[in-house]
Amino acid sequence: MKYAESVIDDYDASSGATRRATAAVNGMQANDPKKLAQAVVTIAHADGPPFRFTAGADAVEVLEQSFAAKKKELDQWRTLSVSMAHN
Repeated sequence: MKYAESVIDDYDASSGATRRATAAVNGMQANDPKKLAQAVVTIAHADGPPFRFTAGADAVEVLEQSFAAKKKELDQWRTLSVSMAHN
């Protein structure tokens, strides 16, 4: 990550905190940024690129958990949900 050399003191509490937090974890990411860059190039050249791309096994796991929770709720309320048509 590259940042501007000059820092504005008035923004230290917000963007300065973000800058420090990012610097603290830089290089410790679970995934390889070079592989992400290659994936983006692959998607850019694809005939049918995805509308959304989930990058990394950790992100896929979180998304799958979200889908499962939504599916469970949909199943729970399915009967009421589909009962909205005019009689």
